[in-house]
Amino acid sequence: MALDWKLLTLFCIIVANTGLAAADEKLLVKHLMDDYDPGVRPVKNQTTVTIVQIIAILENLVEVIESSETIRVTLILNLFWTDEYLTWDPAEYDNITDILIPANRIWLPDYIILTSLEVVDLTPLESLRARVNYAGSVTTSKSQVIDNYCPMKIEQFPYDEQACTITITPWSAPYYWQDIQNLPTKVSLKGNSEWIPIAFDFERKQFLVDGGWTVIHSNYILRIRRKPAFFVWVLTVPTFITTALCITGIFTPTNTNGERAEKITIGLSTLLAVAVILNIASAEMPKGEGLPKLGTFVMIEMIICTVCLVIALVIMQYHYRAMRQLSRPPYWLTVMLLLAKERASSNERRMFESPKLKRVYLPWKATANADSLGLGSMLMELKQSVSDIRSNLDRKESENELIDEWTAIFDRMDLMFFTLFQVGNVVVFITHLCM
Repeated sequence: MALDWKLLTLFCIIVANTGLAAADEKLLVKHLMDDYDPGVRPVKNQTTVTIVQIIAILENLVEVIESSETIRVTLILNLFWTDEYLTWDPAEYDNITDILIPANRIWLPDYIILTSLEVVDLTPLESLRARVNYAGSVTTSKSQVIDNYCPMKIEQFPYDEQACTITITPWSAPYYWQDIQNLPTKVSLKGNSEWIPIAFDFERKQFLVDGGWTVIHSNYILRIRRKPAFFVWVLTVPTFITTALCITGIFTPTNTNGERAEKITIGLSTLLAVAVILNIASAEMPKGEGLPKLGTFVMIEMIICTVCLVIALVIMQYHYRAMRQLSRPPYWLTVMLLLAKERASSNERRMFESPKLKRVYLPWKATANADSLGLGSMLMELKQSVSDIRSNLDRKESENELIDEWTAIFDRMDLMFFTLFQVGNVVVFITHLCM
């Protein structure tokens, strides 16, 4: 029974002290807010400069919009200043050293984010609280989503780095009334799936404007680097493979049965595919005066396909004329294409091989019988026919040899251009990735 009375007494004491503390805090707030004007700068001497210290924390990099040259970030601004009207003696108010006061009831620093296009406060001013110390130190924290202007340098896209400046400056208060200073802090930078923040630096600039006003800019510089893997696998590698297939299709060795016309179709189809890739790349790239690195790569690949197509048209035209005229290829051409040894071997083989048909000999009696029977003229016609057949076969064999020589020449030209352009394509691809 005695224990119960002790517990009840202790509980009553705690409740009484809590009530007294709450009453003291209420009296303190009433004391501080009496005759307090939030529109008046909180200094008793107007020559005193109000120092506003800021800790800027980049919470998240939400989005980078290249087409409109803007970034969207979540920024936390911790503000510290001294309010000379918000002071008290803790001994008079039950040793209360800190209290929370609605931020809209006290003076707040005058500043704007000069480079922002839109600012959304995650905590409305009506819900924002300020922590006030008995010595007049005030602390408040604002979390905002900011759409900030960020000029893009696109020359190295998609291997680019961007520097975006978030500028904070007083809006109406001159520098001799209010000064904004930065407090450095170590924070972890969070990016997104496409960008990596690499630094969040601060610099202070002071300059004169028209009218002799001194303006101070507090610049927070966010440096970000793009992750290029998406563009490499979706645009760069398919462009390289498409160009390689274009070169292979155009310069594959062929013959005179019309396959070269199919090569032109392959080249045109490849150009269309590269044009589609370029259209996709242009939709992803920010607009600017120069051509980005990715756009340059796709344009070079398109130029390679176009040059291959033009060369294929020229080769097809000369191939067609050579097959119609069937003249012997110039010796200098065979030497330049390293076919002189093959031509010499063909000439030696033709010297040792006799393409002539064996002559037909008829016995004397058969000839006499043929003359007696009036078949001499038929025998002469037979001999003439055999001679004509032999001449036609000789001419046909000579034509086939010329066709083989020209085919070997054009096949060697195809192989030469195939090797040249494939090596050029690989060099362009590796250079694009390494630079």
